[in-house]
Amino acid sequence: MFSIRTLALTGLVVYMLPTDPAQQQLFMEKAMAAAHWTRTYCDRNTTSCEIASGVWTEMKQKASFGFALAYDMATRKAGTEPSGGTIDASSERPRAWPALTRPTSNGTLTEDDLRPLWRGNPAP
Repeated sequence: MFSIRTLALTGLVVYMLPTDPAQQQLFMEKAMAAAHWTRTYCDRNTTSCEIASGVWTEMKQKASFGFALAYDMATRKAGTEPSGGTIDASSERPRAWPALTRPTSNGTLTEDDLRPLWRGNPAP
């Protein structure tokens, strides 16, 4: 589905390009002027680029903390609670959690309860 949409959009863009040489030249001049204007934006607006750079740095730090937290939560075994591990946002990696103890069994299941009911066809 994505390739069909991409193909249709590419075909539309190609169809919309001018065929007259004078219009093609004008289109090229306008495209080059727009690209130059985009490249030199920070030269004209230094304060907004400085603010955007600060916001971008902060967002990268928050994203690295969030991904480290999600990775840590996904890799830990379900049903266990940590006893005090923390994530260090400056190192962009989670600190090691203390050793987690395995939940103890209450001894209510027998060997027959733990054995699967069906294992498929027996080997000949």
